Order: sequence, then structure tokens, then C-alpha cells
Amino acid sequence: MSITLPDQPLRSLERADTVQQCINRMDWSVTPVGDRSLWPQALIAAIDTVLGASYPVFLFWGKEHTFFYNDAAASLFPVAQQPGHLYTQALYAWPDMWYRIQSIVDEVLQGSPTPLLEDLSIPIYRKDTIEEAYWNLNFSGIKESTGTVAGVMVACIESTKKVLLLREALEAKSQLKEVLEGSDLGTWELDPVTMVFNCNQKTKEIFGLSSDQYVDLQVAVDMIEQSD
Repeated sequence: MSITLPDQPLRSLERADTVQQCINRMDWSVTPVGDRSLWPQALIAAIDTVLGASYPVFLFWGKEHTFFYNDAAASLFPVAQQPGHLYTQALYAWPDMWYRIQSIVDEVLQGSPTPLLEDLSIPIYRKDTIEEAYWNLNFSGIKESTGTVAGVMVACIESTKKVLLLREALEAKSQLKEVLEGSDLGTWELDPVTMVFNCNQKTKEIFGLSSDQYVDLQVAVDMIEQSD
């Protein structure tokens, strides 16, 4: 069910902002969502939410996936940074993103539970270059007055720093392990949270254990006590 509204800017569109100005200027009658004066209240409220967010948010409306986004999102893909342009199809605006989430958007439109994707790899356009980036994506179904899911909102929180720091830590640990394995030193480590004990092959040799023998914390303590 749609309601007829005056052909005037939405509340969020009154702010002087590139994406918002483009939405106001665009002839929506030639798009799948039709003239703005006939937009359902659910779509108007959803666009208000998207444009009011300080972080990247996308909105896909209807089975045609009409694409809306805010300025924070526009800063991530190059075509959206062209003055005066508004892209209503995600495939042409940011294909790397669309290919990764299209199936999920379709599932949410069909009423499936809304998922949270963590650390999803989606390259972005930043400082005139394509950069590696990772995202936590939160999907929300937008219902019309009939209760039917008519759109999907996707909130994007960047997790690149966390992913890269974890990768660096794992690489450093792997390099250290290689160095220690190549040395003549017996080494071990104990996780203070899980109390899981690990040792290298040299440690097993020192205590006369086979290379494939599992050494838990109690075995390690007993070996140390015996050596004393």
C-alpha cells in the first residue's frame, strides 16, 4: 500500500549533501521505485535512516534491488564520487560488493533471517587507489505496511585494522616458530586462559618423548619435577 506525498525533499534530503542533492534532482519516475510522490512510507523512513547514518549504509529496494546509499558509503567506490551522479544499481556502482552479498539480499527479501557477516573481504576505493578492506555487515529487512519485506538495509562497520593486526600477529608467531624449530632450543608455551600446553620437538627430545606424543600440562609438570 502506497501513500501520496507532496513532491518535496525528504527531511534528510534538506541538508546540503552530495548524495542527498542527487536524490532530490533525480527523475525517479523512470526507475523501478517510481515517482517520489508515490513512495511508500517504509521506503521514505528507510532512506531517512540511511542518509542520517555517519557510517556506510546501503538500501536495496524491491526485487529490482534499487540501490540507495549515503555519503559515507559513496566514499568507498569510485563511480559514486563523480559529482552529480547517483547510481541506482549496485552492480554498476560497486560490483565487488554486490557479487558478495546479492544472494543474501535476495534471501532476506524472501523472509529469511537477517545475518551478520564478519570480516568479509570487500576492496574499497580510497585515496585514488584500490585498497584491501574487511567489513562486518549487518542485514535488516524493511517491511511495508502489509508486513511484506520490501527492502534490505545493510550497515557496514569496517574491521580492516582488526583483521590486519591479527594477520600480522599470526605471521609473526609462525616466523618465530620456524626460527625456534630450526634452533637447538627446547621451547614451550602455555595459554593462561585455556591452560593448553604446547612444546616443540626439541623439548620432547630433551625429555625422551616420541615426536607424535601429545603433551598436556600435567605431563609437562611431571617431566619438570622429575628433571629436578
